Amino acid sequence: MNTPLLLTCGLLLGATTPAFSQSIVRSWDVAPVGAAFVGGVEYDCNGDVCWVVDSTNDLLSAYTGNGVLINSWTLFAPPGSSVSTATPVGVTWDQNTGMVWIGDEAEYCYEFDPVAGAPTGLSWTTVAAITDLSGLSIDPATGNIIVVNDSGMVVAVFTQAGAVVNAFSVSTSGTTDPDGIVYNHDTGHYFLGDDSQNAVYEVDGTGVLVNSWPLGGLNISPEGLGIDSVNGLLYIGDGFVTRKVYVVDGIVPAGGTCPGSTPVPTLAKTGACPGLVTLTGTNLTPNRQMALLHGPAGSFTKPSGTCAGIVLAIRPPTLAAMLPTNGSGVASISFNAPSAYCGRTVQGVDVATCTPTNALVL
Repeated sequence: MNTPLLLTCGLLLGATTPAFSQSIVRSWDVAPVGAAFVGGVEYDCNGDVCWVVDSTNDLLSAYTGNGVLINSWTLFAPPGSSVSTATPVGVTWDQNTGMVWIGDEAEYCYEFDPVAGAPTGLSWTTVAAITDLSGLSIDPATGNIIVVNDSGMVVAVFTQAGAVVNAFSVSTSGTTDPDGIVYNHDTGHYFLGDDSQNAVYEVDGTGVLVNSWPLGGLNISPEGLGIDSVNGLLYIGDGFVTRKVYVVDGIVPAGGTCPGSTPVPTLAKTGACPGLVTLTGTNLTPNRQMALLHGPAGSFTKPSGTCAGIVLAIRPPTLAAMLPTNGSGVASISFNAPSAYCGRTVQGVDVATCTPTNALVL
């Protein structure tokens, strides 16, 4: 392998959706037991916190990911709203500010400070795009608030000042009553919880169906959704059917990132040796370089010079190419690998941070 074998550099597109079977990993009752309406759900992977809103008792609660109650807060009418009582149906958490956002049946979104235990005063109505608010989520990259309208089957994206950024219909996806919503920041897709059909639907950013999963066999009626894309888990609030939070696998792909954490440089391979092979590095420093190394498998510690002390899974390593990274931190190389290359170990290094990727075998 050497630099002249470079055919194309760029981001690879295209993926297939695997067929998963679903199972309940764990579940817990939401307090007050037997009386709560378990509506909006959110999962914070940074702090291992599951946020839940109870629209019957006007409560916001925080649990650990294993269902241990951390704290709860009584909610009142949304700031600026004409109604006299709270009816919270959606919740999401902003990892950039540490604030919780509440969505209310009065069609209001408002920011809540869990440390102060009170709204911050930032609130706005969704009626410009959403007239039957039923769930909230957030795009961690922009901080935009995502709202779903169940009777109108519309998803809308708002700034945190309440301006509409985007809105699209999900009526052709098969869902008829989308109450819960959560945004998968790793894929740009949305999961919708349909409590009438007892199913979860995955749609892309235009509302086109990607996949769906019936949950009736698990006796789950999804009212609220939260996501743990690192471990491939979906947190589901089950309204008043069992009044529980369920943690379900087999829907969300595992191996994603936790918003706010530092992604690990990763090397992936498509194709087979001998033949056309593409190696793609992701989560690299944007607009810099990735060193691509190859050789027999083993352990090697660079003794001196640039990146001294870095430990590689190749012994001895040979430089195959220096690949530029694009603005998204992606570097890629495609080449026709002859049979003599098969069995070699390859590994990338983010030159800017001296961080190695995982190792692969051609």
